[in-house]
Amino acid sequence: MVKTMVVEINRIHRIGIRLLIHSVTKSGIVTLFSNICNLNKIKQHEFKLTEEIIASLEEHYELHFNDSELYELTLLVIGSAINTNFRDHELKNLVTKECSDITERIIREMSENYFLDLSDKNFIYRFTLHMNGLLIRCQNSFFTQNPLTENIRNKCPLIYDYAVNISHIIKRETGYIINDDEIAYLAFHIGSVYENHNNEKHKLSFILLFPQYYDLDISLSDRIVSVFRKDADIKNIITNEEDITNTADFILTTVSIDRKLDMPKVIITPFFNKADQRKVQLLMDRLLIEKKKQKFQSILMEYTKPSLFKKNASFQSREEAIHVMSKQLYEAGMVKEFFEHDVQERENLSSTSFHSVAIPHATKMNAIQTCMNIVLNKEPVLWGSRKVHLIILIAINDQDKKLFIELYEFLSSVLMEDMQLEELLKAKSYYEFIEILLQHI
Repeated sequence: MVKTMVVEINRIHRIGIRLLIHSVTKSGIVTLFSNICNLNKIKQHEFKLTEEIIASLEEHYELHFNDSELYELTLLVIGSAINTNFRDHELKNLVTKECSDITERIIREMSENYFLDLSDKNFIYRFTLHMNGLLIRCQNSFFTQNPLTENIRNKCPLIYDYAVNISHIIKRETGYIINDDEIAYLAFHIGSVYENHNNEKHKLSFILLFPQYYDLDISLSDRIVSVFRKDADIKNIITNEEDITNTADFILTTVSIDRKLDMPKVIITPFFNKADQRKVQLLMDRLLIEKKKQKFQSILMEYTKPSLFKKNASFQSREEAIHVMSKQLYEAGMVKEFFEHDVQERENLSSTSFHSVAIPHATKMNAIQTCMNIVLNKEPVLWGSRKVHLIILIAINDQDKKLFIELYEFLSSVLMEDMQLEELLKAKSYYEFIEILLQHI
C-alpha cells in the first residue's frame, strides 16, 4: 500500500503541469494568481528554466501563459528541485505570512494528535509551497481536479484520513472548505513522509552472537544492517552464549546454542550470504505477523464487545446510521453529548467510506472510553457516493491517540480486500467476526 502511494507521489509535479495546461486550454487565461509581486524574488535559475519549459509548452500546445501562470509553474519547479541548502528566508519570500503560520500549525498539530513527524526540511519547503497555491485557489474559489483521488482514498485510506484532518485545520483557521481532489493532493505530500514513519514503527530487534575474531563481528553486523536497515535494528553484539538476554525479538548466531532460549534463533554463516538472508527474512515475516496478531487481538478484545455488534440494522441513510450508533455509545456512557455532531462534521469534510466499508469517527479524540460499534448489513447503506455493507464507528479517548492510528491502519489494510470483506459479512456472531478479522493479518 505504502509503496503504491510513493509511486503516485512521484507523479505529482507532472500532474500539476498537466492541470495548469488544462486550465489554460479550458479558459484561455488563468486569473486566480493575480498577485505576482513576488515574481522578482524567485531564484533566477528556476525562473529561467520555467521560461524555457513554458516556451516549449506554448509551441507544442499553441497556448499562451500569462505572468501568474509563469509564477505558479515556477513554484512547481522549485518544489521539485528543493534540497536542504534551500534557505528559510527564500521560502518566506515566496509565500504569505498566513501560509507560513498555517503550515507551522499543521505540522505541530499532526505531531501532537497523530504522532506524524513532518519536520523534514524538504517536506516543509514543498508542502509550504503547495499550501500557498492552495490558499490562493481557495481565495478565488477555484480548485484543481485530481485524477488519482479515488485511487488514494481506496488504496491508502489512512494517509487520506491524515489529509482530511489537515483540511479540517485549514477550515478552522481560514473558513475555507477543501474538496476531495485537493485533499488527495495533500495526501501526496503526507505519503512522501509516511513510509519512513511506518517503517520505524514496525521494526524488529535482534541480538548477534559471533565469537570474536579480529573485527569480523563488526563487519558481519554492518552487512546485516545494510540488508535489513528498514526492517530491524541490532540490539547487541555478543561473543559468548552466556551473555544472551531476552531483550530482543530474535537472535542471529554463527554457532550452535546449547541452552534453551525464549526467543527464536537463526544460524547463519559468517559471510551472511543470500541463503542466510532468505532465512532471516522468513523469520522476520513470521514474527511480524505473530506480533500484529497478538497486538490486535488484545486491542479488539479490549475495545469491542458483543453488545456493540449488530447484524442487518435497517438504516436508510448515513445520517441515520451515525445517529443510532452514536446514541448507543452515548447511552452506554462511552462518549460525550456532542460526539454525534463531531462524527457528522468529519463526514462533511470527506466521506470515511472506501470500497464497501465505512469507518466513521469524530474530529476530536475526546471520548469518555475508547470503543468500537460494529454493524454488518446484508443490504447496503448509501454512504456518500458508495454503498457500504460494514460500518465500524470508532470513538477514541485522548489517552489512546496512538491506538487510533494503529487501529485505522489495521482495519483499512484488512477491509480493502473484497474476498476478506465477503467472509466477514458471513459472520454469524461477534466472536466469529473477530476471528475472521485476525485470520487475515
